[in-house]
Amino acid sequence: MQESKVAGAAAFGKFMAVLQAVADAPQPPTAAVLARDCGYPRPTVYRILAALAEQGMVMEAGGAYRLGPRLMSLASKAWSQFDLRAALAP
Repeated sequence: MQESKVAGAAAFGKFMAVLQAVADAPQPPTAAVLARDCGYPRPTVYRILAALAEQGMVMEAGGAYRLGPRLMSLASKAWSQFDLRAALAP
């Protein structure tokens, strides 16, 4: 059971690395650019991007990827729940 938890955490880490690379890119990156930047094999990045796109976390257009509508919705909800005063309080 413990090994599957570790494998799941590693897979999640790869998903997050690819998603972060999409977010950090100055212009929508291709899968090849993401594979290079993240250090993962291109087939792995394609599988991750397909799963992220299926969930609306990224969108593909012309071979390049950008953040998707579901991620924007989650970010909007998180921002509305964020208590700036509490975060800035001493």
